[in-house]
Amino acid sequence: MVDQEIKLDGEAGRYKPKGDYRLVTTHADLVDRMYFLGKQKERYLRERDFINLLMQKGVSGKSIIDVGCGTGIHIMLLRQIGYEVVGLELRREMGEVAKGRNPTNKIVIGDMRDFPLSDKVDGIISMYGAVNYLEKEEDIKRTFSNFFSHLSP
Repeated sequence: MVDQEIKLDGEAGRYKPKGDYRLVTTHADLVDRMYFLGKQKERYLRERDFINLLMQKGVSGKSIIDVGCGTGIHIMLLRQIGYEVVGLELRREMGEVAKGRNPTNKIVIGDMRDFPLSDKVDGIISMYGAVNYLEKEEDIKRTFSNFFSHLSP
């Protein structure tokens, strides 16, 4: 699951953020440093431990897709404890920061509704409510169907 390049999935990466998300997207590297180096680091570590606990209780493998991976902090932390993680991010700016932080991981710029990865994984995570941006029931169904198709039996 190693890829040296950011992949562009169709029209994804052309996301046009609005409001506060425009600032976060435009200054992804600055926001990233503020979050991880600031007071949020302990929260990220607790989230990593929680994901690890769920994975240990639920499946035997160590491969994960991080949907809405943002700047790749969870990818980095999970990789440090032995997970193979593919990141999926809609916003190219965030994906580029994630790739810089995780140069040996595959980071795909794509849409969670229809990302076409050949990878089958043991778990899928989506932190911080990325799924909440889906506004239509059909998009929610399509997304979870897509998630299911990427899970190992």
